[in-house]
Amino acid sequence: ACDAGLRAILKITPKKEVSCVCPSYRGRPLGGPNDLVFDSQGNLYFTDPVRRPILSSLIRPTPDFALSPVFVLDPVGKPTLVAQDLAFPNGIGLMPDEKTLIVAASRRDQLLAIAIKRDGTFGEPKLFHQFAEGWHPDSLKVDAEGNVLAAMLGHGCIAVVSPAGKLIEEIPAGGKRPSNLAFGHPNNKLLYITETETN
Repeated sequence: ACDAGLRAILKITPKKEVSCVCPSYRGRPLGGPNDLVFDSQGNLYFTDPVRRPILSSLIRPTPDFALSPVFVLDPVGKPTLVAQDLAFPNGIGLMPDEKTLIVAASRRDQLLAIAIKRDGTFGEPKLFHQFAEGWHPDSLKVDAEGNVLAAMLGHGCIAVVSPAGKLIEEIPAGGKRPSNLAFGHPNNKLLYITETETN
């Protein structure tokens, strides 16, 4: 679990025992972990957007880009930097072949693709899809065909982006502020959505 308040990744056992598995990177506290995804080898990829005030109106008054990193935590608990200086990295997912990481850069209304190389290193983030201004992707999930489903906070839908990076569908979310997504039973064909506007 990502705990932005504690600025840590937490492990919660079925017996409700809680421990911190990643409190820092190279001795420095994390910024505020937001979303995570495991690969089939037990590596845990997570976004770590820093929440800090804007320092100069010459940069952009609002919103703050909060340039921040993405990390991977290996099965023995060692964190490695995947990418840095992303504009509020938020949702994160893996393509079915686990060769590409998809990250929502919420403050720039983008989905980014990061190649996972065979030697364990990572390519530079590349634009996967550019949404219209004000379409802020939050959490995301990748289905078995490689379509990216992104919760569009403030826009009231789940955007479906094809493996080629094309917007192919908008699914109504029941309210304007969908945030997190999860696939569930039966056969992972249900999509659960958290949405913070509707009571």
